[in-house]
Amino acid sequence: MKYGFLRRTFLLMTAFLIILCSFQGFEIKCYAADILNKGDYTYRILDDGKSAAIVRYKGNGLYEKLPSRVDKYYVTMVDSAAFMYNKTIKEIEVSSYITDIGSNAFSLCSSLKKLIIPSNVKRIGECAFSDCTALQSADISNGVMSLGKYCFSGCKSLTELKLPDKMDDIGEYAFWGCRSLANIQLPKSIKHLGGYALEGTKWMDSQNKEFVTIGDGILVKYNGNAESIVIPDGVKNIGECVFEKNSSVKQVIMPESVVSIGDSAFKECDVLESIKLSDKIISLGKECFKGCKLLSGVVLPSNVSNIPANCFEGCSGIENIVLPESVKSIGEEAFKNCDSISQIELNKGLEKVEKYAFDGCIKLGKLSFTETVKEIQSFACKGCNSLTRVEFNSSSSVISSCAFFECSNLAEAVFNKKPKHIEDDGFSRCSKNMILYGSDDMKSYAKENNYTFKKTADVPKYVYKGTLKPEDEEKSLFSGGHTALIVIILFIDCGIVAFFTVYLLLYSKKGKKSKISSSSKK
Repeated sequence: MKYGFLRRTFLLMTAFLIILCSFQGFEIKCYAADILNKGDYTYRILDDGKSAAIVRYKGNGLYEKLPSRVDKYYVTMVDSAAFMYNKTIKEIEVSSYITDIGSNAFSLCSSLKKLIIPSNVKRIGECAFSDCTALQSADISNGVMSLGKYCFSGCKSLTELKLPDKMDDIGEYAFWGCRSLANIQLPKSIKHLGGYALEGTKWMDSQNKEFVTIGDGILVKYNGNAESIVIPDGVKNIGECVFEKNSSVKQVIMPESVVSIGDSAFKECDVLESIKLSDKIISLGKECFKGCKLLSGVVLPSNVSNIPANCFEGCSGIENIVLPESVKSIGEEAFKNCDSISQIELNKGLEKVEKYAFDGCIKLGKLSFTETVKEIQSFACKGCNSLTRVEFNSSSSVISSCAFFECSNLAEAVFNKKPKHIEDDGFSRCSKNMILYGSDDMKSYAKENNYTFKKTADVPKYVYKGTLKPEDEEKSLFSGGHTALIVIILFIDCGIVAFFTVYLLLYSKKGKKSKISSSSKK
């Protein structure tokens, strides 16, 4: 009775809502489940309500031409892992409506020998055909613009390949381990070739020139072992990972034709001491010079707009950096652990300093943020122990939580202009005696955070104090004269323990003797 009443109430309320919505002009649509099972395929309906993606192939056919329609929907996509691990298909022909092949879509199809991809396909995802060990032929039409990471990696039977004329992006390790691939036609349209994309192929192994280039001036391999090299004129892009972990090159000179340097291009070149960058360079890659411990005297080109993540991380030889006015952002960990940098001249165009950008720059003494800076992210200057003064000149900047975390000797924060926002813990674990210089509208912030407040007119002349130890370390119980006191205390404690140990041993022996004598009397 109870449940019948509830059911009738629910139906009445639903009918009432439908009628109300119709009067208000709302359209109510009822969709069936977004998963369809038809024959050997499982599909899902995409958000546009007009197309579908192949989710899973359940058949065991030898030759498959992918369907172009299912019910009223056009099939426009092959989902991730849709055919993964299939052991029967020998030939695949992609239909004329599919535009996107997802990651791992056909990976580990152990019997696949032939592949036909029509011109409507624009993108082939990561690992899409990886480890198809029997694949011998891949007919890729001109529509395909990009190949994802590891796309054909491990296709050890693939012997030749012609890539589309307009393709511009090939991901890292795309053909890695295609050990039979001796003939590959790479178009000049390629703008980006990922690191190690052609490594382990017969084609790459056969390239014996000192500088190997592809496309429109992309340097993909260096075969020499010289200490000083001059990159050939005409090279436009130093490819990803080209010199990574090189143990011979000490000096590099670039021609003016170079406009970009790829990710990890000179990463961990342990003996690299100097590099003359082209003035025409507009972009540097992530981890570009990471771990080049001896690199010094880098002059940044005037057109670079971004110092990317980890770009100079661990470059212990760099002592000072001047940022050109073109630089708008400093990426995460860009100068992390550059422990010889004592001076960084920040430019007027700089807008953002990202997380951990100067983390561990233990010799850096002063930072002056220009009027264009809008954001200093959390931990941007973490652990800069020698940083004694920071200056802020922007009324639109945001100083995030822990931006100057553990700058233990930071004693002076100069606000020539009040920032848009500053977190209460922006200077967390800095010097306990920090003085905040600013106008009267900074008094409340200073008071709330227990900083001494003074006006900007009273700012003393800055003096670099050299490399400083962390303030907490200097006051540690285990430093300086406290060490001798701790040793004495430990010595006394050991003496007391030894005394009571001897006493207890003697007492226990005495107790045993008394027991023996009493028992003998009995």
